[in-house]
Amino acid sequence: MYLRRLDLLGFKTFAVQTTFEFNSGITAIVGPNGSGKSNIADAVRWVTGEQSLRLLRAKRSEDLIFAGGASRASLGMAEVSLTFDNGQHFLPFPYSEITLTRRLYRSGESQYFLNRQRVRLRDVTDLLLKSGLGQNTYAVIGQGLVDSILSLKPEDRRAFFEEAADIKRHQIKLAEAQSKLAITEQNVIRANDVASEILPRLAHLEKQAKQARERDALSHELTESLRTMFTHRWRHAALECLAMRRQELRIGQTLAACEDEQTSVASCLTQLHAMQTQKTEAIAALRGQMDVLRARGEEVQRLIAVGQERVSSCRRQIDDLTQELAEMESGEASERAAQDAAEEQLELLAREVGDAASGCAAQVRELETVRARRREVGSRVECLETDSRRSGNDTNALRAELSRIADRRLLIQNEIAGRDPGTRQRDLQLAEIAHKIATVESEAARLDDSANELANELKNLDASLVSHQSAQRQMDENLAVLARQRQENATHLDLLRRWEQTHSGFYSGVKAVLEASQARSNRAPGLTGIVDIVGKLITAPSSLETAIEVALGSHIQDVVVDRWKDAEEAIAYLKRTSSGRATFLPLDTVKAQSVAAPASTGAGMIGLAARLVSYDPRFKTVVDYLLGRTLVVETLPVARQALKVLPSGWQIVTQAGEIVRSSGAVTGGSVGSGSRILGRERELRDLPAAIRQIESAIGVAEEELTGLKAEYRRLQSRRSQLQTSLAETRMQRHSKEHALGALRDEEKRLGQEAELYQSLRCQMEGELLTLDERERAIELELSRVVEESTASAALLVAEQHEVQALLEHEQHLAATLAELRTELAVVRQKKSNHEETLMRQRQSLERIDGQIAAKRTKLEELRSLATAHQRDLADSLNSIQEMSAELQSLDTAINSAQSDIERSEEERNRLLCDQNDVRARLQGLQFSHQKATFDAQRAEDEVGALRAQIANELGEDWAKRDALAPRRHGPTRTPVLRRGTEGHDGEGEEDLRDVPRGVQEPDLTELKRHIDQIREKLRVLQGVNPRAVEEYEEALARYDFLTSQARDLQQAANSLRQIILELRKTMKAKFEETFRSVANRFREYFVTLFGGGTARLVLTDPKDISQTGVEIVAQPPGKRMQSLAALSGGERALSAVALLFAILKVNPTPVCVLDEVDAALDESNVARFCEALKGLAERTQFIVITHNRGTMEIADGLYGISMTDSCTSRVLSLRLPPNGHRNVDELEPLQPITL
Repeated sequence: MYLRRLDLLGFKTFAVQTTFEFNSGITAIVGPNGSGKSNIADAVRWVTGEQSLRLLRAKRSEDLIFAGGASRASLGMAEVSLTFDNGQHFLPFPYSEITLTRRLYRSGESQYFLNRQRVRLRDVTDLLLKSGLGQNTYAVIGQGLVDSILSLKPEDRRAFFEEAADIKRHQIKLAEAQSKLAITEQNVIRANDVASEILPRLAHLEKQAKQARERDALSHELTESLRTMFTHRWRHAALECLAMRRQELRIGQTLAACEDEQTSVASCLTQLHAMQTQKTEAIAALRGQMDVLRARGEEVQRLIAVGQERVSSCRRQIDDLTQELAEMESGEASERAAQDAAEEQLELLAREVGDAASGCAAQVRELETVRARRREVGSRVECLETDSRRSGNDTNALRAELSRIADRRLLIQNEIAGRDPGTRQRDLQLAEIAHKIATVESEAARLDDSANELANELKNLDASLVSHQSAQRQMDENLAVLARQRQENATHLDLLRRWEQTHSGFYSGVKAVLEASQARSNRAPGLTGIVDIVGKLITAPSSLETAIEVALGSHIQDVVVDRWKDAEEAIAYLKRTSSGRATFLPLDTVKAQSVAAPASTGAGMIGLAARLVSYDPRFKTVVDYLLGRTLVVETLPVARQALKVLPSGWQIVTQAGEIVRSSGAVTGGSVGSGSRILGRERELRDLPAAIRQIESAIGVAEEELTGLKAEYRRLQSRRSQLQTSLAETRMQRHSKEHALGALRDEEKRLGQEAELYQSLRCQMEGELLTLDERERAIELELSRVVEESTASAALLVAEQHEVQALLEHEQHLAATLAELRTELAVVRQKKSNHEETLMRQRQSLERIDGQIAAKRTKLEELRSLATAHQRDLADSLNSIQEMSAELQSLDTAINSAQSDIERSEEERNRLLCDQNDVRARLQGLQFSHQKATFDAQRAEDEVGALRAQIANELGEDWAKRDALAPRRHGPTRTPVLRRGTEGHDGEGEEDLRDVPRGVQEPDLTELKRHIDQIREKLRVLQGVNPRAVEEYEEALARYDFLTSQARDLQQAANSLRQIILELRKTMKAKFEETFRSVANRFREYFVTLFGGGTARLVLTDPKDISQTGVEIVAQPPGKRMQSLAALSGGERALSAVALLFAILKVNPTPVCVLDEVDAALDESNVARFCEALKGLAERTQFIVITHNRGTMEIADGLYGISMTDSCTSRVLSLRLPPNGHRNVDELEPLQPITL
């Protein structure tokens, strides 16, 4: 198993989705300090379940989420995912790839996912413990771990070895077992305590249970005796009731026959009435269907016209596409011809390139031969020149040395002679520098004040800009709201106008009359004298619209006409066209009674409806007729009070729409959301003004927004100016600071020179003597060197002539080769140009082919669409014919239904006569039956009294049995005779089945005495607990259960103790084995990393393995054995690395992140560190965060991290060669990683 991929989003400085791809081996991550390298190690710690914010280098959980930068906003979430390759099923999951994800929100909520499935932290911990990547393992090793492994106490250092021994899982099991053992022991104690409390109560309950059983036996005996007595008493009472019931039965049968006859006649009348109603409703429904069919016919006619237009449009588009397709096919042929010619030219150029390349190769071979000869001769020349130069250099050096000695002698002499004038000059310079320092400091202070003023002004300006931005956003939102309101009102107004034009929501008759009236106004034949409907002629306040509409009811669509004659013409028109019905109010005939309105001074009274609406005075009679007897009140309770003084024929309506009539009837409920004519008319009046008001507000807001934007631009311009001025001021301040530092350095230098000159005088005088001796020795050496250089000069001249000849021949060959290469480049360029031309031609041809295919596809689609429109047109024509036939059929059905209604009226009159005869006979039979029922009821009451006594003694359940319980089939039916009332006239013989027969008569006196004795015994046992037996059995069962549970718990505790003992033995054995292995490996790695020396691990208390600490003893090469505190920083780091590598060798983790572990190592130690790391990489995948060049060179992959201006980490990737070339200085530049 190895880490395949690491994905980061919003974690610390990784603001965007960043993916790191890893392979097995070593991957290095490099970058400058502060670029975010260590955030990768923190991400690995965090996703594996780390909860310590200190280890994650954060104070709060929010610090782990990207906080934003100069040009990037903060994020609300951080997410890190680790993807492992589980192809060998190292982890017990049936997946070849496992992705572990942790997500954190700014609210503090943290989520874990495994292969994108939500899991718990415990699940993640268990999974990582199985893989060796737990929170406290060595998956992430930083500098802090390297330092702490040496600075910890021996007892604390033990934890590292426990992790290496993989004891964590056993420790978790041990803790769980100890916790379970403590709980089990508590449960054992609790079970024993409860059992000891129950034991004394068992004896008492056993005695009570015995008495309860005796009482139950006596109660059963009493019940049986009572049943015997009451059974025989019941038989005598039932036989007496039987005789009385027979008389009632005979009369009841005759009465039932007469009632059945009356019911039959009434049923026939009901059926006739239902049939008439059904026929009337059917006629109305058929007429409604005819209206619907006519409307559908108009719609189909419109669809036919639209379909014809669509067919014509498709045909025109088909013709245009056919012409375009022909033109494109012609262009395709010419393109193919040009492509063929270009391919032939390309083949010719390829042959020319081959010929030119062969010529160049021959010329190159000859040139290499000449160059080899020239280099051979040149090397000899170089040797001679080197000797000559060396002799010349020696000569020049000796002469220069003589010159320097003379100059130095003169300089020292001059220096000694001019020391005093130099001192005076330095004093003057020091005074001048002090004056300049004071001046520069004054200018720097002035620049600081100016920079502070500019910074404050810039801060105020930024606040103003923020305020203007907020105002602009608010104004934009207001404009959006106003625009939305304008659009909504305009849409609603358009809908209302369409409804107004089509008379939507009106009755069919009213709609037909209004349309006929409008047709006449458009200079077509139509109705005259039509004013309008009532709902359009009156206006009500918006708060009273519901009340007025409810008060008017269907009258709101009454049609107001000028004269009675106009109403007659309209009615005739409706009959002629079968357009429905309508109510007309002629102004010359409608009259309203003048009735005084009741007093309306009480609270909640609004007034007379006719006076609360507005209308034209000419319609006053109509309004008084419809609303002159209607009062409007606020609520229903107010209407209840007003009902007391309401005259007959008046009604009250509330604002919510309830109606109270003078008769006391009240109508109310929810008001439907259908067509509201008064509200519609009000909206038609109010909406245009509302739209104009909104448009005016939009204009004002747009002007304000324009002013805000102009002011914002001015402020931004001023801000840019201030930023420029502030930058210039700070630059000047920096320049002054730099100049001030230079002046102070110069002042310090001059002071030091003054101190030095005094001590140098003595040194210079001694130096003059030394120079004289050196001058004499150099003159002797110079004469020897001159003689040797003269001999080698002659040989050098001969060799130089040969080199010159070879050089001239080489230049001639090089010129020829350059000409050949030029010709080859020209031919290759021509070939490349032809290839590009051919490629463009091919792309053009492919584009043309694609366009032709698209045109052909569109042509086929248009043809299919035209065919579909043709079919729709044919279907519409067929629908017209079918609807005509259906209208004829409906008219025939209406005529047939009217004939059926006339025939049923004659049959109804005949049945009414038969009904009167049956009623007369029924009255006599009812009187006789009532008398017989009274007598039977008296006998049945006596039976009921006996039943009540039985229920009191034996209970309701026994009294309701079939032998005793009366089953009532009506107010006068006795239970004993229930079958006789439902069957034939059998004189009640079957009724005796419920009466016990063949039972020997008991001695009732002796039976009553025995019952009294039993009751006396029961009275003595009256105080016994009725639930004693149940409580005794429950307590005994609970006692047995608790003792059994205590035994089971004790066995479980013993098992847990054995498990704890075994776990401790296992942990001890694993610790000892791991310690020995780590100690051996530690010695090996110590010698390897130090190149010698010795080191060992020592247990502080070998007798107590469970608590012993671990001490480290080290002796680097060439040093004595000493404590870790006496080692240098590099030696301490190497010792810690040796121990960590030993642990990883003994217990390798699949993945290990090393965060700048090699930071304290020098170059030679890094080389040994890298060798050891390569050995461990065979079993562990390493991700190394480093600055060391040597560590980078052994890596198989390289990632570079840099910090951008927006405070986000930028990632670059580099895949290194597998072997061989690993010099970091000569590698290609890093390439940006794919995010």
